[in-house]
Amino acid sequence: MIATIERRAVLHAVAEAARIGPDAFLARYGFAPGTRDTVEVGGLELPPKAVLGVAAAYQHGGDPLRASEFSGGLRGAARQLVNLGFRVWRDGEQLTPDDVAIPRCLALRPLRADLRLYVCRPTSELSVAACKRFGFGTLLSPLEVRTTKAGDKRIRDMSGHVYPLEGRPYVLDNGAWACSQASADWRGRPMEKLVERLGAGAEWLVLPDIVNGGEASLERSISWLTDRRSWLADHGVDTVALAVQDGMTVERVRPLLEQHEIGVLFVGGSAGVGTPNWKWQTLHDWAELGLDLGIRVHVGRVNGLRRALLCRDLGVSSIDGSCITQYSVNAPKMAKAHDDIDAPRDVEEARYRCKRRRFELALGRPF
Repeated sequence: MIATIERRAVLHAVAEAARIGPDAFLARYGFAPGTRDTVEVGGLELPPKAVLGVAAAYQHGGDPLRASEFSGGLRGAARQLVNLGFRVWRDGEQLTPDDVAIPRCLALRPLRADLRLYVCRPTSELSVAACKRFGFGTLLSPLEVRTTKAGDKRIRDMSGHVYPLEGRPYVLDNGAWACSQASADWRGRPMEKLVERLGAGAEWLVLPDIVNGGEASLERSISWLTDRRSWLADHGVDTVALAVQDGMTVERVRPLLEQHEIGVLFVGGSAGVGTPNWKWQTLHDWAELGLDLGIRVHVGRVNGLRRALLCRDLGVSSIDGSCITQYSVNAPKMAKAHDDIDAPRDVEEARYRCKRRRFELALGRPF
């Protein structure tokens, strides 16, 4: 929403602040004084977030945005005000358009895949050793599925029992996959406890979603992010991932990624025999979207080398899987997707491979 705010609406908000005074302005709309960033207009200095939150009401009508509903800083309010031509200062230095620019392409390592594998819950000595040897990260989930002797699937809260590997990167899952496997309702508290413990060191967090949930999954993800943006910042989480599922389209998802400044696109959805195989039928579209926006693309549940190589070929940033957790002997094989010199040399080659993949599917070639 802040990306559509125009200069005239900002000037209306600043005029209101000048009329009633900066302190009264902040108190009226529930914004705190700025700590690092200030926007200077007509001799008045105000927090960018407060100005843009109130400007939203002048632009769109209705109530001003709350502080928890959008981001400040270089990828939020400060960026929008700089792009509108206002003077914004951070720690005493004026920000330039280059300071707040979002990268428009994904920089791939020359002759090497920019593909990272996150291993799901490595616990055995062999799987832990494989992660350290081959440089894999870990994906930590707050919930896991346990099968009883009677064959029933039960959910176990692991939020206080999982730990990242020392010196290795890690990301946080939300537990929705485990709930779907046990046909159980998702509960948010285990994920919150995991964020409270490990959020500050995580590379990113997967927003709550609904497996194969389509529009309902999008609504859950965006609603939760809107309500918890400030809470996430308080716990050191500055990057989140939006999961895409069966039925979603690029046209529907693109504006949400931009509006809510989401840094990772997580490709989930159906895959395998007896399913629509939506993930692999549409992956090239999501990979291309990530290249367009300059954000990371992650693919969930990749447990074979052939699919890992496809992800690498399309410029995907990372994948996760459990094949190394179950059988550490798979580690050298999966590492080939990371080290293979057939990776795209640059973003344009990755785009070409996305288009080639689309053409191959149109010809009816199987995966």
